[in-house]
Amino acid sequence: MMAKNIKSVDESVKKQIIQDYQNCKSIRQIEQDYGVTRYSVAKYLEEQKIKTTKGNRHRKYIHQFDYFKVIDSEEKAYWLGFMFADGYIVDHSNRYSEDKFGITLHSDDIKTLEKFKSSIGSTNPITNVSYNGRSLRRIIMSSQETVDDLISHGCIKQKSLILKPPTDIPSDLIHHFIRGFFDGDGSIFWNKSEFERHETWSMPSYSISITSTKEMIEWIIDQIGFGKIQKEERRENTWYYRQNGNKKVKAFCEYIYKDATIFMERKYKLYQDLVKISGN
Repeated sequence: MMAKNIKSVDESVKKQIIQDYQNCKSIRQIEQDYGVTRYSVAKYLEEQKIKTTKGNRHRKYIHQFDYFKVIDSEEKAYWLGFMFADGYIVDHSNRYSEDKFGITLHSDDIKTLEKFKSSIGSTNPITNVSYNGRSLRRIIMSSQETVDDLISHGCIKQKSLILKPPTDIPSDLIHHFIRGFFDGDGSIFWNKSEFERHETWSMPSYSISITSTKEMIEWIIDQIGFGKIQKEERRENTWYYRQNGNKKVKAFCEYIYKDATIFMERKYKLYQDLVKISGN
């Protein structure tokens, strides 16, 4: 039997078609199941402001599409913070396809990408990319639902100069969010040459730094209760969270790592080293 235009079916059937598509049934399968043309289904979904996958093909890869809908766990708060800092959204608003989101990290941090892939239940591959001679790893996923949920929490497109604090994060999960943000755009370090130059120093002096917008840095200071804000003079609306001194750096780490089960291992190791040299 020849497939018909979706306009000819009942409203209840149209609603079921939308539900099926949002539950990852392909347009090709919908055509077979309901006897409606792929073209008319795609056009109808577009009219309902529902983006479709490019080319209306079966999804090659999947993930937990509603992962960021409600931030109600340590992992979700952590990964939302990481996305705020170092994630990105690929805008396909001028195309007939869904937006994408992803994370790109140095190859040394591939374990972090593997954790993200596992948390979000992704079947997408982690791929090799290079930039200015640097060896990088990337995971990128396609889902309008996931992107819309990210945006609803404040993780917006082209966010680097306009990022504002998150919305709808439960108070008991904020430190997990900040840890994710720190792992994405922060650093903990000590200056070896400075330590060696000061022969009277019994231990190195650690520092914390986070880069973001003024609004985000001020919010982080409000949450933690201490720290300094400093302007990056070379870039518009780019500011630093600064904290020097082992006692304050340790207090910062104690805050973000409280009850933590997920973190970037190389940064956590530096915190552990600080604990060891501090004697407690």
